[in-house]
Amino acid sequence: MILTSLLLCATPCPVQETLLPQGLPMPTMPLGPNHMEYFHEGFGMNLEELESPLWYSLDPSWLHGDGPQGYLRAARERAEFIAEANGWDAPEMEAWLRASLPQPVKFNFRLNDAQGAIVASATRSIQPVNPTVFSASTGHHVVTEFDVEIAQSAVLAAPRHGLLFEGSSFGVRLVPVPGKGWLAEVALSLSQLPDDDQPLDTGYTAIRGKTRLAQSFLEFGGVIPLDGENSAAIKLPGLPGGRGMSLEIQVVGKAPSGLHRAGRLVCLDLPLLALDPALDGYLEDLITSADWASSEGLFVLHAGDGELQIEEVLAAASGQAEVVYRLERLFEGRESMPVLESPGIAGLPLTFASGTAFDALVQWDVEIAQSARVADPNFSRPASGVFGRILAVAGPGGISHSEVSVRWANAAVTGSRALHLAEGQPLGGTDFSSSVLPMQRVDVDLLSQSELPLEWSGPGGETTMRQSAPSGLGMGKEVTLHYLARLRGDG
Repeated sequence: MILTSLLLCATPCPVQETLLPQGLPMPTMPLGPNHMEYFHEGFGMNLEELESPLWYSLDPSWLHGDGPQGYLRAARERAEFIAEANGWDAPEMEAWLRASLPQPVKFNFRLNDAQGAIVASATRSIQPVNPTVFSASTGHHVVTEFDVEIAQSAVLAAPRHGLLFEGSSFGVRLVPVPGKGWLAEVALSLSQLPDDDQPLDTGYTAIRGKTRLAQSFLEFGGVIPLDGENSAAIKLPGLPGGRGMSLEIQVVGKAPSGLHRAGRLVCLDLPLLALDPALDGYLEDLITSADWASSEGLFVLHAGDGELQIEEVLAAASGQAEVVYRLERLFEGRESMPVLESPGIAGLPLTFASGTAFDALVQWDVEIAQSARVADPNFSRPASGVFGRILAVAGPGGISHSEVSVRWANAAVTGSRALHLAEGQPLGGTDFSSSVLPMQRVDVDLLSQSELPLEWSGPGGETTMRQSAPSGLGMGKEVTLHYLARLRGDG
């Protein structure tokens, strides 16, 4: 006789409040078991080590390298170096360290919908350079996949749980620009889940209970210039099914000078060098010539030796070009619909994503043992919406070069198809010779997916792209996109 197979039905776990690691904006993609295991090991993480992404467009710099606390660790290491050079005791070192760190400043942000209602907001005193995340989110324990195991005459399909978030999250890292103001590296994420998520029908009685994990999302990321007084205004696409949203951010406070004296030593604080690739040359020169240096933009030099070099670096850091972007869809006549309007910094990209996503059952693997078999489902997560990245480079006469990449996509399940595993005769001798493994049915989703990518890379700061659109996008026969980037202060 054939031993009875053991299979588990996957049902969602109760909803609960879930804390993310410090410095991590709310993910808009489901967190799988591999993410959770990685986070539990500690948060000195590098996103490049993860097998799957957390967002569609975000990539905060503070989640690379030494992680969110890298600057503070480097500041302490530098203080220890200075204390040893000057013969300070521990209290003197701690006092100097506290005085050398940028003082907290007041930070405001507000996200409004098209009607002016507040979607998310916060006012708080925050520590510059150290990333701060404002979150109001809930993590739902959901079934993301199945682990299928098979033995000689038994099988096990164990559901693997992950987290799917809803709510809002705004991450910011304030980087001082000595003598000028601030750069705010931001990472905004919004997520909405439906009241009743639809079940995903596998057609397979042995594995069932998973839902679609349907979701709407919005993301925006990049570096925004702030003057320490006035707010910056950004127009965003908004969540699908709604109109655009507006984001305002403001920092109240003067940026520190970036210079500190410590006995015979001069300390230079320029985390900006680690943020802007255009300043890599200055970063490398200082790392080579300084008495002490870190890749976070902290340096120690002897007084007198590096005065001219410091003046040159500070001048370069404060000379960054500020850009004003406008990206819009054009329609017949003179109508237009903004996709993104935002200030930025030349050479540093802005990214955004607005759409919906769900899980689809796309194929099955079949595992076979001596007298047992089991079908193993494979899921994908198609997304619909608009996804983009824009970047402008400044030259002597204005914007010298631009890169624009915008992609519209639409995905839908149009039906399902039933597949059948044929009957089979178990192997293994006379005990199984009279038994037959029955025919089994599994279903797969039939997906309809359409896509329209518009890309341009070339001289200048303005272009209009026009291209016919696939009918599945539901955007008409043709899509026209206008891009404009200009230096702040230009007409």
